[in-house]
Amino acid sequence: MGNFHKPSVIMLSYLKGEISMDYGQIIANRILSLCRQRRLSINKLANMSNIKQSTLDNIIHGGSRNPQIKTLHKVAYAFGMTMSEFFDFQEMDDVSFEDDGNDEQEEI
Repeated sequence: MGNFHKPSVIMLSYLKGEISMDYGQIIANRILSLCRQRRLSINKLANMSNIKQSTLDNIIHGGSRNPQIKTLHKVAYAFGMTMSEFFDFQEMDDVSFEDDGNDEQEEI
């Protein structure tokens, strides 16, 4: 068996340095923006995506800082988008991923 350790914590910041936002906030803002554009409530999105409203509320209000890809896939599908389209927006393009300085990789 290999040596396992916790993965590095990923910190996000805009390249321009103007705003510091974590990944969860960026995703929450994307969901809220798409809801506004399509005039959807979080409740309606929950029904359309077959996700519990409490799960979406946790994403929106910061209770879930790293939503599961399956959840985001359901959200994207409810918006009529592919995952690529869902993640194709300026704030995501402007993000810089910086780890905590631990460059070691997990052994499998």
